Amino acid sequence: MRTSAVYACVRVLSETVAQLPFILYRRTATGRERFDDHVLYGIVHDQPNPETTAYMFWETLMASLVLRGNAYAYVERDRMKRVGALWQFPDPSRMMVERDKITDALVYTYRLPTGQPEKYTPKEILHLRGLSGDGVKGYSVLEMARNAIGLSAAAEDFGSRMFAGDATPSGILKHPRTLGPVGAENLKKTWTDAHRGKREVAVLEEGMDYQQIGIAPNDAQFLETRIFQIGDIARIFRVPPHLIGELSKATYSNIREQSAEFVKYGLQPWLIRIAQQCNMALLNERERREFYFEHLTDALMRGAQKERYDGYAVGRQWGWLSANDIRRTENMEPLPDDQGNIYMVPVNMVPADAVSRTPPVAPVVEPAPELVTEPVSEPEDEDDVE
Repeated sequence: MRTSAVYACVRVLSETVAQLPFILYRRTATGRERFDDHVLYGIVHDQPNPETTAYMFWETLMASLVLRGNAYAYVERDRMKRVGALWQFPDPSRMMVERDKITDALVYTYRLPTGQPEKYTPKEILHLRGLSGDGVKGYSVLEMARNAIGLSAAAEDFGSRMFAGDATPSGILKHPRTLGPVGAENLKKTWTDAHRGKREVAVLEEGMDYQQIGIAPNDAQFLETRIFQIGDIARIFRVPPHLIGELSKATYSNIREQSAEFVKYGLQPWLIRIAQQCNMALLNERERREFYFEHLTDALMRGAQKERYDGYAVGRQWGWLSANDIRRTENMEPLPDDQGNIYMVPVNMVPADAVSRTPPVAPVVEPAPELVTEPVSEPEDEDDVE
């Protein structure tokens, strides 16, 4: 975590997952609905335990899951075996997972700071796993990518020493004669005292010459190495480089594409892991037939107002979003008198149920009016006109 790119990737993933609403849904005959009457809704969405908010809880578990491949929480249950709270373990590295030699069931053993072990059954532990080889424990990213992370840390250390002046001397003073150790040390001290932290004209005597030998970071390919290592670590965590401040190859178009890919390929696998494990650990078999957990990823579109409104317009126009559906997503109150629950369709924007109630009416074609011709009267004789 002391490597800047690793710290940035962990923050992006853990904070993004923590900010997504974690919803308990109930299956209905027509689809699904949020079921906030269940005690688990408040635990996973609002406050897992009396000491922790939902944001802090999922952020802590996600940071452990991303770095170590495993995250653990104790499932507190009442006498009726109902979940009452979730407590994260402070140090996941102290947890040992193994199978019982007799029953072949998983056994969780947590080593307390005093060294005393505490054993837990699988029903008492919410165990989130990353990529795994045996299905029991996930691979630790710190272990699997130790070389890449170590190289990045070494590059940071080299840069720190370089800019502190320890990597190479900034220059040398050439004297035409041999000064000896004492004379060289006196000359060095005199020069340093006269010019340290000052921008004055240096006066060289006795035929001395000054030669600058400091190596520029570009000449040492230091910056290129740092950029490559940032991209390498971002690739390990599957985080777009622009989200951790690496913008050397960023453009407006590819940032939009990478942001969409981050949600689809970078976040979604983690979200599915968390939701499915919570379904298995927190819901019993009967409840799983009726309820399930799912993250609401619409929250990631909060900042993209134009794209969000364009999507609402399409859904409203084609009849699969009502005004109240949109207002609910935007955390707005529904329209009064049930007027916001009407779904519209593109046929003159009439209510969708009116299309099925009213049979189509054939257009009425009025007959063309007949052309009536009146006889043309002969002009009167001028003699008949008085």
